[in-house]
Amino acid sequence: MSGLQIVLKHCTLTTPVAIVHGGAGTWKAAPIEVWEVLDKAVMIGVENSSKSALEGAVLSVEKLEDTCLLNAGRGSVLDYYGNISMDAGLMDGVSRKYGAVANVHYPLHPIRLAYIIMNQTAHNFLAGMEADLFASQLGLTRHPGPCENRINQWVESRSKPLRPHLEANRKWLESDTVGGIVSDGNLVAVGVSTGGISLKMPGRVGDSPLIGGGFYSTGKVGVIATGIGELISRYLLSYRLALAFEEGGYSAVSKVFNEFTDKYGYGTAGFILGSNKGDVITGYNTEFMPWKACDKERCIGNYVKS
Repeated sequence: MSGLQIVLKHCTLTTPVAIVHGGAGTWKAAPIEVWEVLDKAVMIGVENSSKSALEGAVLSVEKLEDTCLLNAGRGSVLDYYGNISMDAGLMDGVSRKYGAVANVHYPLHPIRLAYIIMNQTAHNFLAGMEADLFASQLGLTRHPGPCENRINQWVESRSKPLRPHLEANRKWLESDTVGGIVSDGNLVAVGVSTGGISLKMPGRVGDSPLIGGGFYSTGKVGVIATGIGELISRYLLSYRLALAFEEGGYSAVSKVFNEFTDKYGYGTAGFILGSNKGDVITGYNTEFMPWKACDKERCIGNYVKS
């Protein structure tokens, strides 16, 4: 895609640190309302890191799921037939335990359901109607249905000629997966949630609930990916970025993301990375990816407001 470039940033904060993003995609800038949501979500992560890094990550992602402005939870995009289906995943890098859900319709906060699966069942991953039934039995808040802006987007998209699936993914990657990383100075936890790709085939599952694809944590470093899930999961992007950081720091991370872009092209992905030492690395090869990182004293981010 012409005019796009890889944008990478590396900085260091003082733990505890939280990092959130609003999705890599075709937006050229984020509305002020998006930055307000990111501001609140990242501070929730920092403030709750004393409970646990994992709880901080879950709570920050829940905040991102609460808005119609981002493609997760409440604001999830619609599939080809106008329905919502959501994926989410999270991981505690020290224990290597993870929880995930795919193709769920019931919960307003899929990340909370993934958290319960990880901590209150013997399983890692639930999907489809059985996962929805479990969410209902737990008494989790039910999703109220699509937002008006997503309905309007769906109507407009359905009026255009269909393109081959992958090209459609690039075109309609307006704002993708949201995610949060929290480092408490000892371990790093990650959480990710998404409504998937607009006009996707019903039942489609992307990278977000797939360990190593949409998320990964070694305990020392955590990564969340965002973008075209089929490509991210094939490449195991989060896993490769996490291992690259442990082996060679920022330069190794940059090399892996450049190799991914060389293989699959621009307009395909972004990521956030956090370490237990306070490292923050972000990158994207799309038009934009709003993100923010904070410790208890200061914040950084790529503020470009529309």
